[in-house]
Amino acid sequence: MYNKWVVKNEFAEMRIKTWDDLIHCLETNFLDWSEFIYRGQSDSDWLLRSKFDRDYEEIISGIEEYNSSEVSKIKGKIRLEERSSILNQHLLKFKKNTVGRRGVSPKELTELEWFGLGQHFGLSTPLLDWSTSPYVSLYFSLINKYKSKSGFHALWVFSPVSFQDIHINQNHNVDLENQSIKLINNALCEENQRVVSQSGVFTLTPNGEDIESYITNNISLAGFAPVLYKIMIPNECRDDFLRHLEAMNIHSGTLFPDLIGAADFANRDLEKVKTLLLRRKTDSFEERLLSVNLCH
Repeated sequence: MYNKWVVKNEFAEMRIKTWDDLIHCLETNFLDWSEFIYRGQSDSDWLLRSKFDRDYEEIISGIEEYNSSEVSKIKGKIRLEERSSILNQHLLKFKKNTVGRRGVSPKELTELEWFGLGQHFGLSTPLLDWSTSPYVSLYFSLINKYKSKSGFHALWVFSPVSFQDIHINQNHNVDLENQSIKLINNALCEENQRVVSQSGVFTLTPNGEDIESYITNNISLAGFAPVLYKIMIPNECRDDFLRHLEAMNIHSGTLFPDLIGAADFANRDLEKVKTLLLRRKTDSFEERLLSVNLCH
């Protein structure tokens, strides 16, 4: 099954069934190449789009609904400012709200550093979180108890290097700095220890497009290997996979080096009170105990 990727226009897709399948898939296809970055999402149907642009899309939808209503004929239509203007205003508000909350004599930050700082404290930004570790990203696809509507969680794998190589060779005049998907690995600052703990990097897509659409609209992959992959993990594998990750010391206590991480880690232990008791009553668990002559 390991070479049976379903190749689509935007990405290649594979469904796995067990932890062993996942490990074999990662080790066979990705771990020996440093070009790949990883992102986990709770639902395999969710697009690779930043939180700011999901919020901005909601604003557009709400205004379009109003402008098409009868009320707008009486009170006038609403004109929405451009995305860049709203984004700038949003960042300025965040900067203002942080005054006095960054310690004594805080360092001056670049715009990307401000977005990187805000990203990991819940700010809606145009950045998309990734990690250089597939296992860290896998954790983020599973930790939310949300049961995906698609029936699958997703571990995304992306090669920004391969994408840019193809992009610039097919579009010789493209400005990679402003007209392409950018990999951002220099948005660190002292207040953002989470990025370090999570081996975090970001991507930035021009004009807020989701990555899948951007690939489709800007390059042709005919004759090339995919640059984006989606590994789909069934909902029912969640608890088993989290158990493996916790054995690897990948959990909220290590990925969030603060009080929020400590609380999340305790909450996960509370959740396991039920799942562990139920797992011990399954036929497969009892068979494994018998096979190694263990008794508890």
